[in-house]
Amino acid sequence: MSANSGRPLTGHVAYLWHCDRDGEYSLRSAGLTGENYLRGVQTADSAGWVRFDSIFPGASDGRWPHLRFEVYPDLNADDRLLAGELLLPADACEKAYAVEGYERSRASLDRTSLNGPLEMCGVTGDVRRGLVATRTVAL
Repeated sequence: MSANSGRPLTGHVAYLWHCDRDGEYSLRSAGLTGENYLRGVQTADSAGWVRFDSIFPGASDGRWPHLRFEVYPDLNADDRLLAGELLLPADACEKAYAVEGYERSRASLDRTSLNGPLEMCGVTGDVRRGLVATRTVAL
């Protein structure tokens, strides 16, 4: 949404990525530099919304669980308008990391604390049917 007018910014492009359930990133982590997953690009609809379906991100050592994003004016633009991280609330992380397969993230979360600016997502739903993280970002 526009920080000046509060109106939706249609046609803008969001690039979103996050780590896997073990806290590793495709394209970046050791052994995964040739892999490309848990990344996506969406164009904002007429209401200014983008939607990404994915897994619940894991926790990497020393970092609070988050999703990274960048916003561009359109699909062909190289000039990034905004970059940031969307943090996930502790109660949602605890629920997700109680699921089998998230053992490394559960251990990482125990060694992590929140620091820096808080851009917290709201999370609804449940782990069986799915969790939904929502955050309005103003440009």
